[in-house]
Formats: sequence, structure tokens, C-alpha cells
Amino acid sequence: MQADPTVKRIGRFPLARSASEDIVLIVPPVAKPCEPMLGAYSLARILREHGISCTVIDSNQEWFNHRLWGKKPEEDSEAADPRKDSAKRYLRALHHIERGNPLKDKRTYQNRDRYGQAVEHLETALRPAGGDSRDEAPGLADYRVAGLRPVSRRDLIDYAGRSDTLFDRYLQECLIGRIADIRPRVIGFSLTFLHQVFATVRIASAIRERHPDIRLVLGGALVECWQQQHTDWTISPFHLFDEVIATGEDMWKRLERLLGCSLPPPYGSGFIVSPEDLPEDAFFSPERIVPLAFGMGCAWGKCTFCPDYRKHPYQPAAMSAFLDILESHLRFNFPLVLHLTDSCVPPDLLDALSQAIIERAWPVRWYAFVRFQKALLESGRMERWAKGGCGLLQFGMESAAAGLLKKMQKGISVSAAADILRRSAEAGIRNFVYLLFGFPGETDRHRKHTLDFVVAHQHHIHYLNNAIFSLPKNSPIASHPRLFGIRELLPMAGEDSDLSLYLDFLDDSGPNRMRARQFLQETFLTESAVRRCVRALPPVFKSNHAILAKW
Repeated sequence: MQADPTVKRIGRFPLARSASEDIVLIVPPVAKPCEPMLGAYSLARILREHGISCTVIDSNQEWFNHRLWGKKPEEDSEAADPRKDSAKRYLRALHHIERGNPLKDKRTYQNRDRYGQAVEHLETALRPAGGDSRDEAPGLADYRVAGLRPVSRRDLIDYAGRSDTLFDRYLQECLIGRIADIRPRVIGFSLTFLHQVFATVRIASAIRERHPDIRLVLGGALVECWQQQHTDWTISPFHLFDEVIATGEDMWKRLERLLGCSLPPPYGSGFIVSPEDLPEDAFFSPERIVPLAFGMGCAWGKCTFCPDYRKHPYQPAAMSAFLDILESHLRFNFPLVLHLTDSCVPPDLLDALSQAIIERAWPVRWYAFVRFQKALLESGRMERWAKGGCGLLQFGMESAAAGLLKKMQKGISVSAAADILRRSAEAGIRNFVYLLFGFPGETDRHRKHTLDFVVAHQHHIHYLNNAIFSLPKNSPIASHPRLFGIRELLPMAGEDSDLSLYLDFLDDSGPNRMRARQFLQETFLTESAVRRCVRALPPVFKSNHAILAKW
């Protein structure tokens, strides 16, 4: 029987298609390839609900798979000089991944060393065969170009105009031909992370050259951050795009004009991926991970270091809005892991999710960011969450110094945090704690409070992520620096353009970030309890794979 040319197949799902699509949404490299990026995939579902034909091209996934397994082994062997140590590592990595992706094998997650070796082999295989012969350094979660920055217009223009990049083979052999076959009226780029910027401008430049009649649109979470800084979209490299659309209510009005349809803002409806959009067996995980957001914004929204401080009123959807879609995912993929991407999820929504999983006996696990609020200590709540699929809770604690927590307006107490960590660990839930060092006005005494807290509660902390504080340009602290003891705001080193997202600063004691880094290296990370929690982190993927780890 001859195949119907009007039908395409994505994964296991055949989808009827007209001769051309209204819009193609591209997810550009490079972002962690363990799960779909919620922005583009959820937008595709919303657009189809309003009668707009739409295709998602996950160039992030496609590029990783093409880069790692689309190369000819004999070409790699010839390009690598076996006399160089870098070439030996490269050829050894190719040998280890030639039979498939080790991150799709559940056995990899039984042992931390085995997992770390798998990640190392994949990252090595991503690099050019010549080792140090090129200035591009791709990774599983980043993409660096020596001497160039994704926040510099000049550097982006330079990269977009290069004669050859590590993305070009994928463009020539895969993407450009698909665009010609689909023939969309509009192509939208969903830009979330800085590590996607180099690929975005390169892909847009290639499409603009070969398909000048297609309208190119740039959007996504990173674009919203730039929009808040009043970025000039008429200057290169953004001239490659016909429109630049930030998220928010204006986004939906502009999409209406662009696509010629009615498209009300989906507030209160939540965001999730449709199963028919997911490419089969493409993601770097042994189980399907599906991102879900109950709503836009943050249920707390008061942290003084956050650029989204009180910007988006949190309007979550009811759990019932997701049940049918989750059922459709489970018809083809089980067990399933839900990644709840809200900045913090209210406990009542997690109650509803857990209850739905229990009542339906779904093979579903989930993980989410929650606040250290006393409601989590209600009798039986943690136990119900554990029974209802909760495998991991993420907590943005930042500091165990009460004075700093008050300045941050975290709205949490250190004693409640300790009780919650204990209660969740006793229920069989893993805890992932995030700490920030170098906050304005932080002293060694504050940092010592945090170290003492970690040591005292080490048996209830499974993963520990430490970061040096960077000051977002659009946060309340940046708007009112003197209230936080900051005497001078400075551009980040090497980031003096309007695309830079963060500021450095001097507080009343001088360069606090430098002192915090010294404390981390010389004191905090020398403590055995800290090292154990830090080393438990899955390299590169961290929280995305922490729920899968068995070590």
C-alpha cells in the first residue's frame, strides 16, 4: 500500500498536513537534550487548538543526534591525529558511544562514576575531531566560542557570517531541506538560554539566504529578558528577523496579526507538551520526561533579586486541565516523569496531582520547585506526595542566615526549612537544595551560618547546588542598590553590551562576589558533608536527571 503523501509521522503519531504549514517553531541548539523545551512545544499545542497548522522542529535534539551519530567513523578516525592525547580521548569516546546513547540506558543511573563517564564520553565526542583545531567548544549544556560572547552584537554578527561552523553540516543535510518540504509562511525561533544564541543567528542567517520569502520571528524567555532592557531590535544581528516578540499579553496580540487569527492569552490554562509532537526515542533519558507548567509567573514573586519581581500574577490552571493529555502520554510512554517547571508550585496543586496519580494508579513520578513554607508540614502531606509520585523536591534556600533571607524577602524561616527537609527525607523524597553566595552585605559570619546548617542537616540533603550571586539588571536590588548596601554597580567583566543580563557590584565591604568565591573554595567545599552532597549531583544535567539517579 502506497503511503499517503499528505500525512507525516512524528514519533508514533501520523498527522494530517496541508501542502504547507502556517508556522514552524524551531528549538535551536544548545540546551540540555534530556527533555523537550516547554516554550515551543506548548505554544504549538495552543496554536493548533485555535486552528493554526504548526510543526515543531527540535533542532536541539536533531543537532545532538546528528553530531554524535550522524558522522562517518572513518572520517572521524582520519581527522584525529592518534599521536595527540586529545585525539586518543576523542577516539575512545567514539568507541564507547558507537552502540548507542549511554544516557538512555537505565544501568547508567545505578552508579555515579558510570554516569559521569558516560557524560564525559558524550561531551568529548561532540567536539571537533582535531581537538584544539577549532575555536568552537560544544557541550551537552553549553556552546562556547573562544573570544566570542553571546551577549555581544559584534561577536554574533561575526559568528553568523562565518564560512563554516559546527552547525552547518546539520543545516545542509537536515534542516534546510525540511524547511523546503514544509514551506511554512512563518518560522518562529524559541530562544530560552544564552547558549542557544550562536546557533539561532547562524540558523536564521542560513534560512534567510535560502528562503527569503519566509517570515522569521524571534521569541522566548531570553527575548523577554532583553525586552525589559529596551534592547534595540533594529540593529544587527536582529535585523535577520522580521519580528521580535517577547512573552506577555502583547505577544498574543502580535501573533494574532501575524497569523491572521483570534488568539486570546492562555492565562489560567497551563502549559504542557502534546505527545504527537515528541520525536520518538530522541531525548537523552531512559524514561520520557515531560515538562508541565501550571501557570505563568511565580506563586511567590517577592524575591528582591528576581527580575520577575511581581511582574506576572500567578494564574494556575486546575489539575483537570492536564488529565486528558497525561492519559494520552501514558498510552504510548510509561513510566513517565513530570518536570513541573513553575518557579514554585503551591502545595494544593501538588496535592491534586498526587491524588490524581494515586486514584488512577499511573506509573508517573514528578519533581518540582517548592518553597520552605509551613504548609508543607501539615500532617500526612509529604507522605501523600511520595505515594502520589513525588521523587524529588527542589528548594531555593539561598542562605541559612536569617538576616539575609529577610533582605531577599524569601518569606521562609531556617527552622521550618530544617523540619521540611527532615520530613520529606523521612517520606522517601529526595531533596535538592540551592544556595547563593555573594549576596550584597553577606559576610563570612553569614556564610558560616549556611555551612553549619548543611553540616547539621546533611543526612536530609541529597543534592547541593552552590552558585555565586549575579545581580539581574531588572531586579529590585539593581533598581535600589543603596537599600542593599551597594555603593557601585558595574558591568560584568567582558559584558558591556545591552544584551548582558547581569551586573557586578561593590558593597560596603568591596567585591563581595570575590570573597564569596574564596570562601567556597577554601572553606565550604573542604567540608566532607558538603562534598558528598555536591558530588552526588549528576554532572551537567543536575536536577534534570537527579530524579532518575539510583546512587
